[in-house]
Amino acid sequence: MTYEKIKTASTRQACIKAPEFINWRKDSPLFHHSDELSMPPANLWPAGLREPIMTAPPAYQFATSVVSVLSLCVYTPRLRMKYCYDLVPHAALLQALVIAEQSGNKTKLAGIIKMLMSKTSQRDKEQLWIEQDYEEESRRHPDDAPPRPRITKIKLSPVISRTELLKRVNDIDRKYGDTLTHLFYTDEIALAIDSNKRDFSNNRVVFRQGYDYGSTTDQDYLTSLSADVDVRVVLMFFGTPESMKRYMTRAEIEAGSMTRTIVVHVPDEDDAPEFRLMTPGEQQSVDHVLDALLSRTFVKVQTENGEEERLGPEEFIDLSWLEKDIRRWCDQRKEEYHKTGSRALRVCYRRSSVSAFRFTGLVAYLYMLDENRPANWQKLCRKIYLYMANYILDAMLAEYGATYEAIKAEAENDKNAVQPSLYDSCPDEFSYDYIDQLVAERGGTKRTTEFLSTWKKKGWVVISVEDGVKMVSKTEKGKTIRGARNKKGGTA
Repeated sequence: MTYEKIKTASTRQACIKAPEFINWRKDSPLFHHSDELSMPPANLWPAGLREPIMTAPPAYQFATSVVSVLSLCVYTPRLRMKYCYDLVPHAALLQALVIAEQSGNKTKLAGIIKMLMSKTSQRDKEQLWIEQDYEEESRRHPDDAPPRPRITKIKLSPVISRTELLKRVNDIDRKYGDTLTHLFYTDEIALAIDSNKRDFSNNRVVFRQGYDYGSTTDQDYLTSLSADVDVRVVLMFFGTPESMKRYMTRAEIEAGSMTRTIVVHVPDEDDAPEFRLMTPGEQQSVDHVLDALLSRTFVKVQTENGEEERLGPEEFIDLSWLEKDIRRWCDQRKEEYHKTGSRALRVCYRRSSVSAFRFTGLVAYLYMLDENRPANWQKLCRKIYLYMANYILDAMLAEYGATYEAIKAEAENDKNAVQPSLYDSCPDEFSYDYIDQLVAERGGTKRTTEFLSTWKKKGWVVISVEDGVKMVSKTEKGKTIRGARNKKGGTA
């Protein structure tokens, strides 16, 4: 499609705006989602994003644009961009919580994700076949097993142990000398909630670290995997409003998970219009973009031992033309903070800008690859950044702002309160490393082994070893006694 045709069609396309997505007073000084702001109409987006967005009804185009951009972030693990406030480069890493009522329309968005991730999913399947063939061969010939293959599995389940997760990332790092972007996706966030109840499969910290390029996660076990790797995460979890509250707990809000999140509300309509099917030409255009992105990620090199697959070079794109918009927007939020004193605004606006920048960076990269891009594509990107920065911030404040303010107020009012007991601060099941870190953070002279020895003698815990990891489980006796004894806190 030529630019002239796009330009003519644009008059028949409404600009993309989020529907009324939050209960937020528009007269509040902290509401930034101006009615004058919007993103470009669907037909002006670059190839690869334009097609899925155009299949969605107007009320669903915003949510479709978010899940589409995040899906294509997985295909661009070599993309790098400089954020004006940071020296370290950024990668296209984003996280979204998509909120929909029961029997809502999330399956339509899930279908978009499945379509866009199809080529990565096929590659994952072929990689798993290699792993399964190895396991079958090892069982047939245990004394003459071939070397374990290092596979590249990109889409990972939220129900995964930390050791298995790090193994997947470590295999890629050892195979290529660098890692890739991993997708954590589920259309039922309850799976992630259940997984996080067990310490060895609680990956919340990994998800937080995975938002930042170059932030490493490590573990050092004698009888299990020891690794220090850069886990790079794109995360999309779907769930109902109630399940999202169970996922984003007060502890997670305080720890910083909320500021890394784009909150997307799916409209709840009884007579929701249908997403139309993609035409063969549109599907061909999407497939062409996905193939092009994969070819820039994985390249074939001829060596003495035959053809070898390697990672393509890192691609640094120049987004300096966006810097003025970023600085102006952030300066406006700083001024608002000094006027309102809102601590939630102060912590939320920074990563709102970062996420909007990465979102826009991915779109800009696709524009650069699109031969039929509009001549004013940079102006369109500026619209996207401003809209997304305001949207992400408003949605974040609406969902979590009041809770964050309450947490800070309670902390100030409780400066003289007794510190909660160490036992009560631990989950029902936890690793030795978990409590060892808690003990170190609290300071004092008592060692971790002394605490565990006392608790074991009193019958408050049982200690076991799972997959080479020392695990501690609270007993019913311990939970009952400590619950009654430590309502006022303590140090034991």
